[in-house]
Amino acid sequence: MQQAAEILMAEVDALVARVRRGSANAADHLERSAEAVMFNIGEGVAAHKPRIKIAAYEVARKEANEVRAILRRLMIGKRLTQRDIQRAYNLSGAIVGMLTRAIITLENR
Repeated sequence: MQQAAEILMAEVDALVARVRRGSANAADHLERSAEAVMFNIGEGVAAHKPRIKIAAYEVARKEANEVRAILRRLMIGKRLTQRDIQRAYNLSGAIVGMLTRAIITLENR
């Protein structure tokens, strides 16, 4: 998960550099959400107690879904194309799946 989050952050950094001038608010929001994914996964991995891991993973999961929504918004607003956002969009979806599985596993312990 951590590696996927790092790759997502790199993808987002590249996209933000392209749209910051014309869509500063969305670019800032996208960057903060991608950072929150990475930071909360790191927090969850480091946590010892399952309940703390779950809480961090839930935040990361919500933020990964927010990344997807912001990417769609930038595409709808014609700031980026479907092709531009595809890798980051798919990667954030994969992270949501990984986090969901991790949360379910922790809840079933």
